[in-house]
Amino acid sequence: MATASVAPTISKSFDYEKLASHVKAIQNQMTEMTNNLATRCKYDKTMQDQLKSRLFLFADPSGNQIYEKFMDHQLLSQVIKYFAKNYLSQYLQKRMHIGTIVEDQIVPLKRADLKSTVSKYPNGFQFVTYSEINVWIGTSDETWSCGLAIKILPNDNIEKIKMRLKNRVQCTRIELRLCTGNYNQYSGKLAWDDAKILQSEDCIFPFQLNDNPYRLMAKIVEETVSDQIFFFN
Repeated sequence: MATASVAPTISKSFDYEKLASHVKAIQNQMTEMTNNLATRCKYDKTMQDQLKSRLFLFADPSGNQIYEKFMDHQLLSQVIKYFAKNYLSQYLQKRMHIGTIVEDQIVPLKRADLKSTVSKYPNGFQFVTYSEINVWIGTSDETWSCGLAIKILPNDNIEKIKMRLKNRVQCTRIELRLCTGNYNQYSGKLAWDDAKILQSEDCIFPFQLNDNPYRLMAKIVEETVSDQIFFFN
């Protein structure tokens, strides 16, 4: 009597740890190759001229535009570290982030972006420094919500910040004041009455350099949506 053959069982399980280890090894090899090339370029100007490169534009916290050339094989993470080390003090590195501008919107750099090479970006690509501030949102009936975080450029004046806020909360008129006291959202009216009135040309950035606590307050004067605007994503 013939014995029926049994097909081998194929495991359908996926070894994520092995995959992660393999990806990590590739990333380490790329980093090592990039560092070796950077070292050779440092001492061999002929080789540096032979490799492709491109200019990047940086905007520092003071609004200065800085052009720097980087090799196509360099990782963006190295570029960002270079900029932070050379153009941001340690004090500012704790308060500022580096991102890009897309259709006038500030876009943070993702982890995947930092692992890519310079060749991904076009010549003359711009990077900017930005910070995040929390804003109390209130209405004309003195109802105040918890803070809304928005991204701003160091040279954004009050009018620019108003525009960024209007895009977030969908309103047409808004007033801004600066609270420097230890109020909370439940004492919003007292904080608003005691807050500093801001002019259109004022910037918030100088206050961010001060260790004293402050809070930007925004009162919606004319609403175009329901009170549900306070449920932000």
